[in-house]
Amino acid sequence: MDHHHHHLMGANSNSSSSSSCSSVSSTCQRTNGQGGDILDDDQLISLTVRELNKRLHGYPREEVVRMKQKRRTLKNRGYAQNCRTKRLAQRHELESRNRLLQGEMARLRQELDRACRERDFYRQQLHALRDPRSLSSVSSGGAASNPSSPEFYL
Repeated sequence: MDHHHHHLMGANSNSSSSSSCSSVSSTCQRTNGQGGDILDDDQLISLTVRELNKRLHGYPREEVVRMKQKRRTLKNRGYAQNCRTKRLAQRHELESRNRLLQGEMARLRQELDRACRERDFYRQQLHALRDPRSLSSVSSGGAASNPSSPEFYL
């Protein structure tokens, strides 16, 4: 038996009470309407360590250890939930950004394709101007091969 708690255990050692509470904390009765803990979950999470220690003062060491372990478990559960929530929000944000970038890439590909067709047309025009024999083939191309024509970009 822990010699630091003899005064707590001595008060109940002669009685046949089945309560694990000491005489100092005999009011606990481990029934606050929710499974019998000294403090409910919200209190355990929200109290500062100093305030928690004040509230637990006088209770049996096993009960104090159990309550502190429960507090740690609840806090860790909260941290894990926050982490999952943030990760999910970050994933949705990244997916949204990815869709925007995919759309921008498709637009840029179309723009590049148009610029390449325009370049090829002007290259062909330049070739035709340098070689007079090919002029007849360029002029017979019609409106679809002329960049100033709306059909050229379709």
